Amino acid sequence: MVVLTVFVGLTVLFSPVRAAREIFEDVAVSLLPIEQFRQSTHGYLEYRFEIENLSPEKNHSMELIFPAGDSGSGDRVQEMTRRIELSPSSRIQVSLWQPPVPISWGDFAQLNIEGVGKFKFPMSRYNHGFEYHNPDIRECILISRSIGGEFVTEADKIFGGEGGDRRPQMRRSNPLMPMIGIGGEYEIKRAEVPIDQWSSHWLGYSRYDTVVVTAEDMLSMPAGIRTALLRYTECGGSLVVAGPWQGPQEWQGYKESISGGWIYYCGFGQCLVLAAPEMNQWSEALWQQIKDGSESSKRPWLYVKTVVQANEQFSVVESLAVPVRGLFVLIMLFAVVIGPLNLLFFSRRGRRIRLLWTVPLLSLLTSAAVFAYAIAAEGLSGHTRIEGLTILDEKAHRATSIGWLGYYSPLTPGSGLIFDNDSEITPQIISDSYSPFRGDKGRGRVIDWTSRQHFIAGWVTARVPAHFMIRKSQSRRERITVRETQEGNVNIVNGLGVDIKQLWLADREGRIHQAGDIAAGASCDLSLMPVNVRAGGSLYSLRKLYAQDWVGTVDRVTKSPESYLRPECYLAVVEKSPFIEPGLADADLEQSQSVVYGIME
Repeated sequence: MVVLTVFVGLTVLFSPVRAAREIFEDVAVSLLPIEQFRQSTHGYLEYRFEIENLSPEKNHSMELIFPAGDSGSGDRVQEMTRRIELSPSSRIQVSLWQPPVPISWGDFAQLNIEGVGKFKFPMSRYNHGFEYHNPDIRECILISRSIGGEFVTEADKIFGGEGGDRRPQMRRSNPLMPMIGIGGEYEIKRAEVPIDQWSSHWLGYSRYDTVVVTAEDMLSMPAGIRTALLRYTECGGSLVVAGPWQGPQEWQGYKESISGGWIYYCGFGQCLVLAAPEMNQWSEALWQQIKDGSESSKRPWLYVKTVVQANEQFSVVESLAVPVRGLFVLIMLFAVVIGPLNLLFFSRRGRRIRLLWTVPLLSLLTSAAVFAYAIAAEGLSGHTRIEGLTILDEKAHRATSIGWLGYYSPLTPGSGLIFDNDSEITPQIISDSYSPFRGDKGRGRVIDWTSRQHFIAGWVTARVPAHFMIRKSQSRRERITVRETQEGNVNIVNGLGVDIKQLWLADREGRIHQAGDIAAGASCDLSLMPVNVRAGGSLYSLRKLYAQDWVGTVDRVTKSPESYLRPECYLAVVEKSPFIEPGLADADLEQSQSVVYGIME
């Protein structure tokens, strides 16, 4: 009996922590555990819910809302929603992703069950002090439950640096709480749940600068979770695997050996594999590799900009100035006509009574003229600017993109912004005096996650430029077909689906061929560049490019294509990228261009 009691106690003690299960009529809902960092500076925070239809015969339509109720003011996520359909006796896991914008202080979520009622349930355990866009950015590192506790102690020697104020403080006042290491530049958190319960979507890892797992974790986890970690890595993340794990086949061409292991430079990210699973066998150089990888993953978010900076460096329209001169002339003309001229005209005819209807009529006509003038000056449609870089791995049929989006609309767009669920969107919302918890600036923002990522309200407003960083991973089949002509020239067929403005292609020997203005679907012979111009890019080149300010990426690549190209790769400059969606419906594209870095079969 004593043994049984001890066993039950240990089971409770070390079982994954779960939120209380709430039952509303015949629907049960619970929130799955969340890793709570003291500070999140980028990426999406995933709230995963498990919802079950307990009825053996009823279908249920419902809407999940978080936060529920009045959620205050300020530049915050006011509401995230998702529609759900559940058949009888079925269960589903659904997610709401919080973009890198502070969330309102909502203590409750709400489940609206059609035909049954509206029910609130508490979320206070997971309340949301996430300091997005804090200038003192701290790296967020997630370690699996298989990684030993000594990881935090050892990491302090490399990550913590010198000085007592930068060394981590171990917080173990509650034995039920997962271990945390907090340093001046990093925070380490052990996963709340076993590896087989991790997220199966790459956005669930987007806020981590490094994820540390074991080789056994990678082999035992479900395929969906493994794929999500691979996509996270390709999108610029840093994955560390303790133990001799071999990456997927499509990564083998990006492998670089180092002392004590190897690195895969895949997409924009890196995967560091440590041959020895025991930490006491990791050299200081390997620990430094972990640190360098984490810092590279964090670096793009050091360039998050204020509203003014974003508009100066990535302007959408040429001028945001109000047409003061034209409006002033129109108002002065209105004042003269409605006053002296109107009064003089009807006074001479002895019909001043008509002023009672001519004054309102002239006011209405003037208002219509002002509106028409504004429409003539700016039009009704919005403006979009896109600039980005896409790695198109033709062998793996993967497209991984980073870039910037800019929007300007004379009227607030009623449809909001729409992106697919593979995109991470980072708005540039901070101002020089911005504090995420003052609640006195900005506006509430609403997102619907039912089928796509629909930024419904609060993201783009009339006559105010809005800017976003974007990262995304997707399966794509576009390609460039390369063949050699009888004359020995290189000929290509443009299968990217858009016109190519400029193309540089490195052959197997590293010689670079080029051409310009290739229409979609057209073929073209390439000309060989001077013999001294050779492909000089390394596996690390794209990782290094990722770690810089993404504004200006296109210029960096196109000014020196040979510095990034590797043999059997190409760079294509396109005006309209097929891999980055514009987001704003029926908008005019302004100054938009992107670069496709193609890796050929």
